[in-house]
Amino acid sequence: MAQQISVYPIKMKLPIDGNPSAASLPLMAALVETNKELILIDTGFPGSTDLLDQLALLQFDLQDVTSIINTHTHTDHIGGNHLFPTARIIASVIDYNYQRDYSYALINTQNPTEVVSRFFPHSNSQNIEAAALHSQMLAKKYWRDDLLGPLDRIDWLEDKCALPEKIEIIKTPGHTPGHVAVVVRGDSQSFTAAGDAMPSRLFWKRRLHEITPRFSSAQFLRSKSKIENLHGIIMGGHDLPFQTSDLKYINRDRIVL
Repeated sequence: MAQQISVYPIKMKLPIDGNPSAASLPLMAALVETNKELILIDTGFPGSTDLLDQLALLQFDLQDVTSIINTHTHTDHIGGNHLFPTARIIASVIDYNYQRDYSYALINTQNPTEVVSRFFPHSNSQNIEAAALHSQMLAKKYWRDDLLGPLDRIDWLEDKCALPEKIEIIKTPGHTPGHVAVVVRGDSQSFTAAGDAMPSRLFWKRRLHEITPRFSSAQFLRSKSKIENLHGIIMGGHDLPFQTSDLKYINRDRIVL
């Protein structure tokens, strides 16, 4: 008997202090329901109630979530991890260590522009000074070492940890050093949560540049190409899912794969 897999795209708001230049953009997560597990891909911004509200509408309890997979460890993608008391957390230790070091460098510096330029050198920002001050504010306000979750519940991807059934991880560095995309393989089609390796449909096979700096442009473009070679449904970190065959958005609350 074929296993039915359901994906529930979760659209959240990015708070003004999350990124003033992108406050109008959605912030995406995805809930994946299989016969055995309930998997949450990314968890939004710290302090936001959007994720909780969406899960309540879908009639899922926090204790129902068995696994969390984070595409990367930027604050707006791991901020809700702590809400799920029993879920194991799957993430990149390379990404976590880099984000931790970056956050402390920002917290302890009087020159945040130098820190941003050093950790994320490939920036297209015309106002890097303002962006750096904002990044420093976020680090001081939100960063703590357990933001990702308690260490005893974290499985590191680099340790080749077991993944939930029907889940595949694709390495997509560039936006951050340990960024990954999460592919859900169904019997009829696949769903890819691309995170910020493909922030929105606008980037699909177009040469656009994000408003946030990159760790590596060369890696980012290679990772973007990997995603563009996939077929099925793609969901960026800041846009609704779309079908690769016709580039139409999918506005359904539930997608059956």
